[in-house]
Amino acid sequence: MKKVCCIVNPVSGLKKSLKVFYEAKKTLENSHFEVTLFVSKYPNHIKEFASEIEINSFDRIIIFGGDGTINEVVNGLYYANKLHFFDIGIIPTGSGNSVAHDINALDIDDAIRKCIGNNIAKMDVNEVEFDNFSQLSISVLGWGMFSFGNIRAEKLRFLGPPESAKYSLAQPSYDCGFLRSSRIHRLIKSMALSSISELPMGGMRSIPL
Repeated sequence: MKKVCCIVNPVSGLKKSLKVFYEAKKTLENSHFEVTLFVSKYPNHIKEFASEIEINSFDRIIIFGGDGTINEVVNGLYYANKLHFFDIGIIPTGSGNSVAHDINALDIDDAIRKCIGNNIAKMDVNEVEFDNFSQLSISVLGWGMFSFGNIRAEKLRFLGPPESAKYSLAQPSYDCGFLRSSRIHRLIKSMALSSISELPMGGMRSIPL
């Protein structure tokens, strides 16, 4: 029997990660997986937990959350030099599901089937070096306008689901851009309106003003 660790961010996106986990648990157990559940309780809790996972304790890790949750798991394993020891699956329950989109796993049922399968694929990541440390970027690396937008959007999570009009207006930035698929795009004197959870499976949409 294979062992799987399910890492759940209960406040990710529309706060449905635990509900989705219990639905997926039945499928995992019917597919002969021994399931261990970890639920985060505070910011960076997932990163701390991931860094402490013992090598060979699990055959794979399944993440229930969005891009931020994936980032914590991957960087927690990376800091502990354990990233190459685990296969990682993704169940998209976040407000931003860019990584799930990139691997064609936005449909939750389809994502669960992929997580229990044996078709393992490698994924390129960006390594960002700061003054005193380095960090992996899994999908998109942004600064300037994009950082302001994400920070403001995070503070508006308390507004609830899409009908609560969760909008974040980013301030003008003179040095901003994003890195995706090893290409750098710069925006000068730009402003954008970002809306969270407007898309069917969540995600962020940027609209030039």
